[in-house]
Amino acid sequence: MSTTLTARFHEQAGTDPKTGLYNARYFKWTLREALRRAVRFDHPLSVIKADMDLLRNINSNFGRPAGDLALNGTAEIIHRNMREYDVAGRLGGEEFAVILPKTDAGEALAVAERIREQVESTCFSVSTSTRPIEVTISLGVASYPVHGVDAKEVLHQADQAVYHAKLCGRNRSCIAAAFGGDDPHG
Repeated sequence: MSTTLTARFHEQAGTDPKTGLYNARYFKWTLREALRRAVRFDHPLSVIKADMDLLRNINSNFGRPAGDLALNGTAEIIHRNMREYDVAGRLGGEEFAVILPKTDAGEALAVAERIREQVESTCFSVSTSTRPIEVTISLGVASYPVHGVDAKEVLHQADQAVYHAKLCGRNRSCIAAAFGGDDPHG
């Protein structure tokens, strides 16, 4: 097998076929590697976890193709807001995550808010609706070393921040609680 063909095979094996972002397995492996580098070089690292709000309602009201269009549109918005060395993945269903090397929680929250605002302001035209459909997204931010010291804990804390965003009414971005400290949700 040629080197180019091997590289293409590995890339495709780690890619989510629906959105073109990395799949959950590849994303989690990449997060572990990125965190090892952050620890070694004493740099911050942040993770944004995102969950589309009420995608099941779009699927129920307008059909699965409409939901897929919203899912792909959201993935494109996330991808447009990344730097060259950031990594985005689809973790499953309507869940996404982004690795932001050399980025603290405040900087990551600004990226999350930019993504949230762009998703909120984008309307998707679908054949099953007379008017464009609107989508919102809830996001959570967690950072090494403030919110956790290993990949599993940082991702878990970002997930908890998404959960908090959902409980507070959806369509918002929140920062995880400080690791072993008070709750500084944004």
